[in-house]
Amino acid sequence: MSYRDIYLKIERIMGYSPVEPDDHVSPPIQYRSTNMKYSRGYHSSAILLPDGSVIMGGDPNGGSTPNERYLPSYFFKSRPTITAAPPTIAFGAAFSIDTPTPGAISEVVLMRAGAVTHGFNQNQRYVGCAITGIGATNVNATAPPDGNIGPPGHYLLFLLDRDRVPSVAKWVRLTS
Repeated sequence: MSYRDIYLKIERIMGYSPVEPDDHVSPPIQYRSTNMKYSRGYHSSAILLPDGSVIMGGDPNGGSTPNERYLPSYFFKSRPTITAAPPTIAFGAAFSIDTPTPGAISEVVLMRAGAVTHGFNQNQRYVGCAITGIGATNVNATAPPDGNIGPPGHYLLFLLDRDRVPSVAKWVRLTS
């Protein structure tokens, strides 16, 4: 997911736009969904969860506004499954992810855990991993080469299908 896509989702969550454009199809489609109940502002936070939903919190008025959970349109589609993944992956190393549908997988993604304050997530990043092979029950990939591409730490590992629908993530640790 690009930063543009993330910001479009956050804008919709915050009530700025009633629709979400989908740039991955031609012509673009727009998915209607209801806005979140509470408006969020400068002191808000949005964190991506392992199931692909987004938790929103924060209160621009200083009160105690409840957290809300945003469910993107892909949440209700058939999704890829990760049945096993390594808990630790070294820089540049080959690794394997078990899945019942390896032929349907088009991307292997590491998404760094978020650290949000004042409406800005300074830690989360998308790191694509090269797919090096597909077996009968697994997808083989290569981790980023060094800490300049993906700093060491914990990441959500996602498999994406050809429609860019993500799996539920597994936590992995990227090490040097």
